[in-house]
Amino acid sequence: MKIKLSVPGRLLITIVLLTVIYPGHILAVDLGPECEPSGLVAKGKEAWNPKEFWKTQIKEIEEYVEGQKTDFRLSMIERRRGKINQRLDDEEMKAMSIDNEQYSNPEADRFLAEADRELLQIERGILNEAIEWGRKCTAYAKRKLSQLE
Repeated sequence: MKIKLSVPGRLLITIVLLTVIYPGHILAVDLGPECEPSGLVAKGKEAWNPKEFWKTQIKEIEEYVEGQKTDFRLSMIERRRGKINQRLDDEEMKAMSIDNEQYSNPEADRFLAEADRELLQIERGILNEAIEWGRKCTAYAKRKLSQLE
């Protein structure tokens, strides 16, 4: 059976797929998953001025984690906005005496609801990983900095 999706439905599916393909694990800072400088440029920065490198990393880690928190909050706002808009659309159709049932597809609605729940789990996972990574790497950067002083 072929499911015909609306533009918002296709958009949601695209977001889900992009989130799975690109889960946001690429960090904006010069540290990798194990809190070590990643790449030649980062290693060069650390070698050139280690004290400044680790000070900067602490600030960048905080900015990265805050950015992830902001992204999650915005995603939650968008979810609420979508639900509000759907209710308003339903009210509008009712006010115009349009039978909303002919435009609804319960199977597609269930599919989209499940996709949204899965997307929310993925987003929560990304946020939790970012927070945990931030704690771990901030502690690591502070230890490195204290060793240099």
